[in-house]
Amino acid sequence: QAVSSGRKLGRTMDGRLLALDRAAPLFMVGAPASYLVRRLADDLDEGGLAIVVSPDRHVLDMARYEFGDSATVQRLDPQNSHTSARLGIVPAREWDRHSTETIGLLAERFLQDLGLDVDLPAIQSFTRRLVRALTDFSREAGRDLAFTDLYAVSQSTQALQAFLLDLQQFRSQDDPATGQCVQELLQQISGDEGYVQAVTILSTLRTALAPLRSGPLHTLSQGPYFSVNGAQATKARLLLVPMTNADYPEHDRLLSAMLDLTLSRILAARTEHLQVALHLHDPHLYRGDGGTRWIDVARHDPRLSLLLNVDDPNAYVQVPRREEGSELVFRCDGSLASTLIRDWNLPAAASELGELPHGIALARLPDMIVALEVET
Repeated sequence: QAVSSGRKLGRTMDGRLLALDRAAPLFMVGAPASYLVRRLADDLDEGGLAIVVSPDRHVLDMARYEFGDSATVQRLDPQNSHTSARLGIVPAREWDRHSTETIGLLAERFLQDLGLDVDLPAIQSFTRRLVRALTDFSREAGRDLAFTDLYAVSQSTQALQAFLLDLQQFRSQDDPATGQCVQELLQQISGDEGYVQAVTILSTLRTALAPLRSGPLHTLSQGPYFSVNGAQATKARLLLVPMTNADYPEHDRLLSAMLDLTLSRILAARTEHLQVALHLHDPHLYRGDGGTRWIDVARHDPRLSLLLNVDDPNAYVQVPRREEGSELVFRCDGSLASTLIRDWNLPAAASELGELPHGIALARLPDMIVALEVET
């Protein structure tokens, strides 16, 4: 069946057009580059924001060439940092759209992505106070809250203390919550037990954020920051993100966490009529969760459509999937064939699947399993 708004997947072998509602997550294995770009075209037709994260620059170059005249195209690219988009925790112009509590939750998830065990009560209380202090200072000063601000206060307890004393002088006296937060942090770093705990947390944070100290990621964390405001929300906008740092993969993981916070902030603002499409290619290379977070978000937020593609069939089992998602397989080796037969309950032998012909995909849709012929 065809849908009026969604991804047009291709035709069955008897010529019937098949399409997928964009609200359903789509998982793909070994999709040709041209097919990935055509799926992006479906999402850009909806307007709003499309983000493509990929270790394959060829796919990103094809997308930029294809849509450069019809959409605002930007790259988030450490290898071309001076012309790249930039990421901050909160741009100054967005303070009226976010509560302190919302920013605290987003920052807490970001710190968790960096390896801090924020579920431990002691770490959670310290980091919450720290983020609250940074957020309230930036909000009151009307300035951007940057990832480098978080890195700066992690340098030492002395750096944190200097910041807190400045905030104490700067803050509005009618803000008792911030005042209490500042006092509690100052008391903690002045006591022996609290001092050791603070040093440990700040050291972990400093190590995780070390790529922001200098170099490409430092440049990417300087303003003006990437943002989607109300005037842009209905226009097609494309952000291309290469994840190709083979020498320093931890840089890609940090950039992925920064992008996660940015996208979460955009969705948290509840921008009216905003549609967001997120394409993750080979997410197991730069994400610890393989994309689980965004699968769960896409299940509950109709504004977000999600596409995950793995180029290596052996990586298919590393990508978390959900029953309500749909799957297209373009490349099928022996181990993947066995997985499909089990997961899809196929009445076939592994030898019968083998390598699929060019332009043919096996598709598991919500209500059927078919072979599709696609234009590549």
